[in-house]
Amino acid sequence: MKLSRLFKEIWFIILVFVIILLIAVGFFIQHQYKKLISGEDIRLLKFVAAHINTLLASQHVERYDLRMLLDPRQAQLKMTSEVAVHAPDEDRRWLFFLFNEGLKINAIRQGDRGANFWRVWLLTIIRLPTSIQQGTSAVVTFEYEGRPKPTGISISPSYITPEECLLTVDEFWYPSTLQGFFELEFELTLPVEHEVVFAGDLISKSIRDSLKTLRCNYSRPINGISLLTGHFKLHERCDSGITYRVALADGIALDAGQILDDMIETNNLFSECYGSSAHAVFALAVSRRMRRGFHEGSGFIGLSERYFGNRKNEFGLIAHEMAHNWWGGTVTARWLADDHSAGEWLLEGFAEFSSLYAMKRHYGDAAVTGKLKGWRFDPHQAPMPLEQFTVIENLFAEPAHLANIYNKGAYVTYMLFNSLGEQKFFEVCKNFIAQQRYQTATDEQFQKIAETVAAESLDWFFAQWLRSIRYLDLGIENPVRMPEDGENGIRFTLVNKGDLQMPLACDIITISNGDTVTHSLRFSGTAQSIHLRSREPIQKIIIDPELKWADMFRDNNRFEFVSSSAASIQKSDRIGIK
Repeated sequence: MKLSRLFKEIWFIILVFVIILLIAVGFFIQHQYKKLISGEDIRLLKFVAAHINTLLASQHVERYDLRMLLDPRQAQLKMTSEVAVHAPDEDRRWLFFLFNEGLKINAIRQGDRGANFWRVWLLTIIRLPTSIQQGTSAVVTFEYEGRPKPTGISISPSYITPEECLLTVDEFWYPSTLQGFFELEFELTLPVEHEVVFAGDLISKSIRDSLKTLRCNYSRPINGISLLTGHFKLHERCDSGITYRVALADGIALDAGQILDDMIETNNLFSECYGSSAHAVFALAVSRRMRRGFHEGSGFIGLSERYFGNRKNEFGLIAHEMAHNWWGGTVTARWLADDHSAGEWLLEGFAEFSSLYAMKRHYGDAAVTGKLKGWRFDPHQAPMPLEQFTVIENLFAEPAHLANIYNKGAYVTYMLFNSLGEQKFFEVCKNFIAQQRYQTATDEQFQKIAETVAAESLDWFFAQWLRSIRYLDLGIENPVRMPEDGENGIRFTLVNKGDLQMPLACDIITISNGDTVTHSLRFSGTAQSIHLRSREPIQKIIIDPELKWADMFRDNNRFEFVSSSAASIQKSDRIGIK
């Protein structure tokens, strides 16, 4: 009797411990889930995204046919999405889609037969009634309604208000796989007072009572679609067979004609540099409600009004977003990958470099130096090599992450431009875009094409700048005047204190009584003795005056002699040239 009672007490204690353990596990899971959806733990989010990517990778969406009824007053939408899914590698009975958890799925069908489905956070898991045979396609129909719930991972979150509605590609308002390019037709019914901003071709338009219905398609494959409607004033221009649209929200007094000019100029320039993007329509909208600017993969750009006010910055920003019609809109990255070659450098690095090149062509070399001064990043705070940055780091806008993605990414592209030369660099870009058009791509594929054009290995460049966190630190050491033969010579040691070693075509300028002389030389290794001559006493030495190389420690890039004697005193300047 006592033994039986003892066993009961032991089992009771065990049960209590099990319950406490389950509660602790539940709290841990809840805590991790909150960290996941808030982006507090980016490593966890990248881990989950990579595993979702594995599920999505072996299915490919070929086409969407979307039909939407939008009610801005009730902040509701009702949609039918017909999705043509291809099974390239194996038979598929299970499908996986990213889909907004705020939208209620009423039914999923394959033909006339319903499919079973389950939902976990943003992932919708579907078991089809009939397998899709390898190498074939099938249409899966989604019927759903409701109000999209903020995912917490959108660059510019969606909203639906009576005045304006924005549904962004990363809010998953249609079932998405983020696996590449697709064809699209879209039918939208909404109140007549709402303008629709899109970069497609209008097929038809009809009005019935207080509603209008528009049907549009796109002239080429795209890899994402955002929807913007509301009280906008539309401006349109046709140039060389391409339609350009600008939409300004009510109350925004910007020069739409100037924005159209910038769009046309940058599209013509980038078409010359990279080949045609094959877009027939480009659209740009400006609103007060948008948090950040975005380009969603179909030729549509969204910008916040707060970006406007400085003419040069406006031009540079429009150039950056227009460049995404190639870098992201024609060749794209592996969005959810959590490994090497995730591809954010190919998107943001090349788009920001394109902005620099457009400013050079529009404003001249002085604008280039000014922009390069703003491309700051701290090599000592680089959390990972450049090639490993993904769209996830970009989404959560950590300052160190953004500095690496945009500033370092663009600077690395600019240095490759300088290393290859303008002609070869753009030949590489054209070949790369032509070979990878409407596909996901990696920096290894870009490197192979660059090496083919350059006819040499470029691993010394890519291995150090993309696949390591090494850095460059050029400097002047031991400068001394050396009068000889009636001339005024100086001798100093050009050093690289960083751990990144590469051959440089380095410019050095000397300033003597207001006269500036440029000396060009090749430099590699860690130290090189330099001897320069001048008719007048040299007062200043500046290395890399045009900031061609991504040296983030420029305090030691200049030296000023403050006396006429051989003894010299250094006068420090923070950065750049004066």
